[in-house]
Amino acid sequence: MTFAGLMLTGCKDFDCCMPTVIKVDPTAVMLELSVNGNTEVVDVTSDLAWKVVDKPDWITVTDDNGSAGTVSVTITGDINDTGEERTDVVVFMAANGDRAKLTVTQTAEVLLAPVISNLTIMNALLTSEGVYVQYDLDEDATVYTLILLATDPLPTKADVISSVWNVALTAGNGKTSGFGSLTPDTEYKLYMVAENAGGISAVVSVTFTTLIAPPVISFSITAPTLTGTTIEKRAFADVQADLYGVIYAQGIMAPSASDIKAHSDANVIAWRSTTGLPGGSVWDPIYIGLNPVTAYTLYMVAENAGGFSSVISLDFTTTAASDDAGIRYVGAQSVTLGAEAGTIASPITASVTVSNGFAYIGTGQVSPAIGATATIYTESTFTTAGNVSLTVGVPTHVYIKVIAEDGATTLYYDITVTRSA
Repeated sequence: MTFAGLMLTGCKDFDCCMPTVIKVDPTAVMLELSVNGNTEVVDVTSDLAWKVVDKPDWITVTDDNGSAGTVSVTITGDINDTGEERTDVVVFMAANGDRAKLTVTQTAEVLLAPVISNLTIMNALLTSEGVYVQYDLDEDATVYTLILLATDPLPTKADVISSVWNVALTAGNGKTSGFGSLTPDTEYKLYMVAENAGGISAVVSVTFTTLIAPPVISFSITAPTLTGTTIEKRAFADVQADLYGVIYAQGIMAPSASDIKAHSDANVIAWRSTTGLPGGSVWDPIYIGLNPVTAYTLYMVAENAGGFSSVISLDFTTTAASDDAGIRYVGAQSVTLGAEAGTIASPITASVTVSNGFAYIGTGQVSPAIGATATIYTESTFTTAGNVSLTVGVPTHVYIKVIAEDGATTLYYDITVTRSA
């Protein structure tokens, strides 16, 4: 905050014995600083045209010339940061050479020590390695910031001022500053102090905890399993996280992490997600609905409370449509298939024992070849589709029709399923 004043005195200087033709009013008065700044107004009265012929650089005069009559003239002084009071003269001269002087005295600028208030953490911008704060600053000042562990001893003002984080700021509300290179999931205390020529503010502080580190996601080194309409690609994250994947046609601009999570834009051809996957656990999503012999890109990202991982991607091209109409699993158990023809009259047979948790077998309990579709039937004629109930210890026939990805190859199965006790 600046306090200054202008002391203005006027006199008339006679260079010859001519009648008075120019004067300045007031002639000897202290003009206080106006609310609009270091500015005051005087009246110049002259019988002739006049102009300002001399003034110091730190004074500005509006209407520095005029015609006969009385003119209000604004005198503006620059901020006096010399540390001392200063005095100088503005000289007005009429057309006949007659002169009037205005003496301007300005007090030195008085600075007050700055005050920092309303220091808060901007939680929306808090990350695992960085923090942003918002605060108000009532004076122009250099602001110093020191971040320590919350358990560290209380620093002195000198400690804060010696910090590497400092910035010169103008006064104002809602100032923001950001700081990085912090450790994830760690409690810190941020100290802030401001300094200008008027002094040093009190130290203000705020405590915060950085977020946990975001996950790291990677693909397995094994090649993807491809068909004409699907891809299966194994991935995992290093810590518990939610995983998201989308497929775009190759050549489309890569999506952001948030785009992948939303999977809502028009470029998404297929998507998959899983939540709360334990760290290091394998995720084996199968993306369906693709076109045979077509180039695509798979994008994946992981997320936890610390934010998104980097986006990883894989370019691939689907194969020709598969004619595989096999069965991989029934009730989460692999099956050893017989050598029958796979027709209605001679379905392929197999036997499997499933856990007690399987009360029935439906399409959700059967995994056909990738890209193929399975239908469950309740009788050997393969005419009535539906779930087949299981009784503990009782071998039960489950009839399954599988149509390969090519839409033409079809095989029929008679699987005997026994539910464990």
